[in-house]
Amino acid sequence: MNATEPDQFPSSPPWTRNSKLFVGFWLTIFVIGVLLYYGNLFRYVLMAVVLSFVLRPTVDWLEKKNIPRLTTTLALFLLIIAGLIAIPVTTLPSIFDRVVNFVNSIPELLQQLSNVIVEFLRDPTVQFRDFSYTIPVDGLQINEFEQLLGNAVSLIAGWIGSGSDLVSNVASGTVSFISSFAFMLFIAFYLTKDGHQIVKSIIQISPPSHRDDITWLIHRISLVWGAFLRGQLVLMLAISLLVFVIATVLGLPNPVGLAVTAGLLEIIPYAGPILAAVPGLLLAFFQSESSWLGALVGPFWFTLIVAVGYWLTQTAENYYLVPRIMGNRLKLHRAIVLAGALAGLQIAGIFGILVAAPVVATLREVFRYLYCKLSDQTLADLGSDDGTANAVVTDAAATIDTPDEEIIAPETEPPATRPLLPIPSGSTSR
Repeated sequence: MNATEPDQFPSSPPWTRNSKLFVGFWLTIFVIGVLLYYGNLFRYVLMAVVLSFVLRPTVDWLEKKNIPRLTTTLALFLLIIAGLIAIPVTTLPSIFDRVVNFVNSIPELLQQLSNVIVEFLRDPTVQFRDFSYTIPVDGLQINEFEQLLGNAVSLIAGWIGSGSDLVSNVASGTVSFISSFAFMLFIAFYLTKDGHQIVKSIIQISPPSHRDDITWLIHRISLVWGAFLRGQLVLMLAISLLVFVIATVLGLPNPVGLAVTAGLLEIIPYAGPILAAVPGLLLAFFQSESSWLGALVGPFWFTLIVAVGYWLTQTAENYYLVPRIMGNRLKLHRAIVLAGALAGLQIAGIFGILVAAPVVATLREVFRYLYCKLSDQTLADLGSDDGTANAVVTDAAATIDTPDEEIIAPETEPPATRPLLPIPSGSTSR
C-alpha cells in the first residue's frame, strides 16, 4: 500500500461464523466480569441512567419551547444540587437532635414495655368497656421472664452507650459517598444532555438491516421504565395522602412525618409498606394518650386499630391503585420480582432492590426478542401491550441524519403510544 494514498485500504476478509461466535463469547465474558468486579461503579452508573431518564421528558419539552438543551439541563442539575445542599442544612440539626433523644430514650421505652408485659402477665385480663376476658397463664415463670427482660434492657443500653464508634465510622464513610454521588450526577448530566444523541448513535452504528429491531427494542424498554417511574411517583403520592388522612383522623402524632415516610418507603418492593407501618405502630402504643381515640380505648386496642388502618391502605393499593395507576405494564409475578430484588441486593445493594422490577421487565423484553429471532418469528408475532409494535417497526430508524429537534416525538401524539426515547421515522428497507 502506498503511504501517499490514504484513501486506499487493504482488503479485509469477512469473519467466519465461528470467528464471530468466538469473539462474541469472550466479549460477553469480559463484560460480565467487568460488571461483577466493578459492582459499585455499575450501581452509580445505573442510578445516573435512571435520573437522566426521569429528567429527559422535561428537557425535551423545554427544548421544543426553543430553550437550549444545555441551559435546561444545567438549570435542572443546579436545582438538584441546591436541594441536596439545602435539605440537609435545614433539616439535619433537628433530625439529629430527635434521633439522639430517641436513641437515649430506648432503654426507658424498653423498660416501660417490659413493665407492661410483666403487669399483663400478673393480671392477664383484657377489658373493653363491659367486656372482659382473663387469659389463662398457669405455669408461666413470671419472675424469670421479668429477669430476662431486665437483662435485655441492660444489654441494649450498654450497646447504645458505645454508639460513638458507630458515629465516627459513619462520618468517615460520608466522604466516599459524596464523591461517588458527585460521579453519578456528572454521568447523569451528560446522559440527560446528550441522551438523544446516544440513542441516535446506537441506531446509526447498527447494520441497516437490524435498525428496525434496535428501534423496536429501545421503544419497548423505554415503555417499561417510563411506566414504572411514572406509576411509582403517583403511588408514592397516593399512599402518602392515604396515610396522612388516616393518621389525622385517628389522632396519631406527626401525621406529616408518617405520610412522608410511607411515601418514600413505597419504592421498596413488598417490605416497604411493612417498614412504613412500624413508626405508626410505635407511636400508637407509646403515645396513645396524645390521641383522642388512644385515650379512649387504651394502647393495645389503639395500636390494633392503627395496624388495621395500614392494612386497609395496602389493600387499597394492591387491589385498586396499582392496577389502575401502573396499568399492569410490567406484568411480572410477585415471586419473580422478589427473586429479582434479592439478586439486586447482592449486585447493587439497596438501589438494586429499588429498581429490581423494571430491570427484570427489561431483561424479559430482551429475552423475548432473542427468543423471537432464535425461533424465526417476526416482531409482530410477539404482540404488543400498547398496540404500537407494528407502527414502531414500520417507522424505524432510517433517516439517521434527521436533525435532533425533529427526532423528538411531537406533543400531539397520544401519551399511551408515544415512546419516551427518541425514535427516528422512516423505513430501513434497502
